[in-house]
Amino acid sequence: MSVPVMCPFCRSVFTLAEVPAAHRTPCPNCGESVPVSADLPAAPPPPADVTTPAQPRTSNVVFLSLGLTALIVVGFALWFFFAPKPPEPFTPLPATTTPPRSINGLKYVPKDSQVLAVVQPSALDEYAAARNRTAGAVLADLGLPADLLKPFADLGLRPQDIHSLVFAAHVDDLRPTLVLTLRKPLADAGQFRDKLKAQGRDPAGVELGGFPLVMSEVNDRTFVFALNDSGLTAAKAPTAGYDDLAAGMKESIDRVSPSAFAWAATDGKEWAKAPQLKLVPAGVLPPDAVAKLDGVRAVAVGVSLEPDLYLSLSVRVNDSTVAKQTADALVKELTELGGRASADGEWADAGVPLTPPGEKLPKLKELLKK
Repeated sequence: MSVPVMCPFCRSVFTLAEVPAAHRTPCPNCGESVPVSADLPAAPPPPADVTTPAQPRTSNVVFLSLGLTALIVVGFALWFFFAPKPPEPFTPLPATTTPPRSINGLKYVPKDSQVLAVVQPSALDEYAAARNRTAGAVLADLGLPADLLKPFADLGLRPQDIHSLVFAAHVDDLRPTLVLTLRKPLADAGQFRDKLKAQGRDPAGVELGGFPLVMSEVNDRTFVFALNDSGLTAAKAPTAGYDDLAAGMKESIDRVSPSAFAWAATDGKEWAKAPQLKLVPAGVLPPDAVAKLDGVRAVAVGVSLEPDLYLSLSVRVNDSTVAKQTADALVKELTELGGRASADGEWADAGVPLTPPGEKLPKLKELLKK
């Protein structure tokens, strides 16, 4: 019986005829020594190159929702055409992760968005439930607020109800947009609007997480929030999603793992020179944070389920020489954490398994401070 193996360094998939006596084998792709166990689950197949989109402020990060009937005999024809029709059934969106470029909520953010952040709560909840945990507990393990989803819980939405949250911003003119996509239609849309204190229709004035916003109801699963009408442009005239984003943004998104349940990506620009950094209150960023951004042109970071938590970070710098130097500087430290680092043109890529988070995250945070 063949044994499936996934390399934790380059994430290539291969099979062995049997488990080696040493329980390790060299990866045929990158040459690293890979652990092999007969108890390992089958490695997931490599993601397809999906081009067709599939379905998709907490305090200061709020910006951070068919049926066919078949006729088989002529005797049912008259009933079918003249009897009252039942409501059309719907197919819930899957709880498993959707690849970044296929997130449906991208169709409702401005094409010129310079920062994107996506969370798929239902996929996180599915992962947590399989381990007898809660989504909030896993967020806490990752050093994130356990009540990150509280503004939506206050609306009666559980993590398993939310397919994705898409936060987008055009940094130059401080124009944020938040897209909420549900896995299925609301059981009580009126109650949902009441909890939002909704006033008016399309757009409606609402309160989310204590902040006054405007909301556009795209359909019974998708709701778009913004500070004002300028953030709702794509809600009224949807784009092609990923395909309509700027080339630099798409390049960053493509650095993110297809199995990431939470990720963020930026368009390409000289971020150290962004005037908006001067507006960040003192103490929010480390004193030397802006200096460390010098030369950084884009960033992509994600936490994926491969099948356990895995952090990936990609940084685009000014040239390939700097990228290689950055990757080389990370190799020793990340190897000690079971991770890897490499250079790809102007990109320096790094990845670290986060299981168990309590052991890996403190060491990783110290490394990032350097």
